[in-house]
Amino acid sequence: MNKKWMFVIMIGVLTGVASCTLFHKKRPRGDAGPEADALARKMLEAVNEEAWTKTGVVKWTFRGVHDHVWDRRRGYSSVSWGQGDDRISVRFYLDDHSYSIVTRGGGIVEDKQEANKLTEKAFAYWVNDSFWLNPVVKIFDGGTFRERLPPDELGRERLMVTYRSGGLTPGDAYLYTLGKDGRPVQWEMWVSILPVGGVKASFEGWIQLSTGAWIATKHGIGPKNVDLSDVHGAEDVSQLFDMDLFIELDALIHPAARESSP
Repeated sequence: MNKKWMFVIMIGVLTGVASCTLFHKKRPRGDAGPEADALARKMLEAVNEEAWTKTGVVKWTFRGVHDHVWDRRRGYSSVSWGQGDDRISVRFYLDDHSYSIVTRGGGIVEDKQEANKLTEKAFAYWVNDSFWLNPVVKIFDGGTFRERLPPDELGRERLMVTYRSGGLTPGDAYLYTLGKDGRPVQWEMWVSILPVGGVKASFEGWIQLSTGAWIATKHGIGPKNVDLSDVHGAEDVSQLFDMDLFIELDALIHPAARESSP
């Protein structure tokens, strides 16, 4: 490599480091304890967590590329992406990924190693995309730590939630800013996937599922958005679909029950 190109690369690296330093925001600290937990419960009530617990199935499309059906009652997930002959669809059991059915272009993927790889890819999509679907209901998950911060310049309440364990990226932290209705209007993120801390994302496009749970469908992040479309929820999968798309997966997991059914 000649000196000219080495210089260009060094300038690029230094520019990137300088940009990260310029835009990085130090993570603030707040007060943990009863007041923080009370604010967290206020958020849960605002998104109707009780209704979410009754939402047995939910479907949505993440950023127009990942199509999801999540059977929360049975712990099954269907994740699909791609087009035409490259269309991948994975139906799997969230508690044990060895139970999965993987198709490409409508045909079963017979190679076990490839099927396992695609199942883990689908699971990674599910972890990320389901978190964006309804992150508020996870603020009391195991391994979480909550801190109440002073109100912002507009007098809006703020809550920092840190995930000390769990998920694919433990250590990530999110600072929620609440609106008057108790639902978040934005959060700031300190997450491993982003090179700078304090990146903001809005919570907009709130819709109410048929079960009563509230979901934000639009998250503006600068020039890019994390949008959810075709979002629907119900108490049971039969209320969203004419047939059970997990019937084959269910038969793999509970063969005896299938054989004994009339």
